[in-house]
Amino acid sequence: MKSFVNHLYRVPARRLRQAVLHPERPIVAVPNGLPWERIPIVPHAKLEVDDKLNKGVHTYTSKLTATIDGCTPPADTTEPQAWLAICTDGRRMLLGLDYRPYPVASCELSMTAPGGTSAYTITIQWAYSLPALQVKSL
Repeated sequence: MKSFVNHLYRVPARRLRQAVLHPERPIVAVPNGLPWERIPIVPHAKLEVDDKLNKGVHTYTSKLTATIDGCTPPADTTEPQAWLAICTDGRRMLLGLDYRPYPVASCELSMTAPGGTSAYTITIQWAYSLPALQVKSL
């Protein structure tokens, strides 16, 4: 599955303690009023979900790759984060919950062209027994 993302937010994963995961589908209900931090990205970032079957067990790897809008990457934090992606079709997709495994985010400086402008690229990966979770409000 591939989706395109226009907006990206993060919140400390511990703030999702009251989130309710659907027992059979990749849907999560999250409380209203969470302190989401907006991460400014260039529209049309990419969210991809890969599925692997190993000894009868599905493992999904959700990977979001985005270019930071501006010249400052998001501040590093030692606290695990959950990430909310707003897709171009209006779906809200969550990577991460309030327990392990947490998503892993990395940010690197890349050059767009020799001698040209540079930009930060953020990559968020989440390996879990479910794909990126579709968000519903509580």
